[in-house]
Amino acid sequence: MFSSVWTVVFLINALCFQYVIGSRTNVRNRPSVRRTTKLPSTFDYIVLGGGTGGSVVANRLSASGHYNVLLLEEGTNVEDDPMVSIPYNWDITVGSSLDSRGGPLTLILY
Repeated sequence: MFSSVWTVVFLINALCFQYVIGSRTNVRNRPSVRRTTKLPSTFDYIVLGGGTGGSVVANRLSASGHYNVLLLEEGTNVEDDPMVSIPYNWDITVGSSLDSRGGPLTLILY
């Protein structure tokens, strides 16, 4: 019980810290995404919906470089909207180059 209380206290403090640090970021200073190349006039695949499934499908189709893939997502451009901001930067590194036995980590993708 005692350790779970301290865990909750730690998490609340971490969230408050990230909120304070994140609120200092200026929305106007964040980098913007601009199209730098002309889009092709035809596509081999068109994926509708950029959720978890659509993003993965589009990524897998375009990974070889042989296909032109267009990923479409619903919505408007909110890049310059001051009410839309992602202030958190957790800087979390996930993964390791070694497995639990100290050997190299092997990833198997299906």
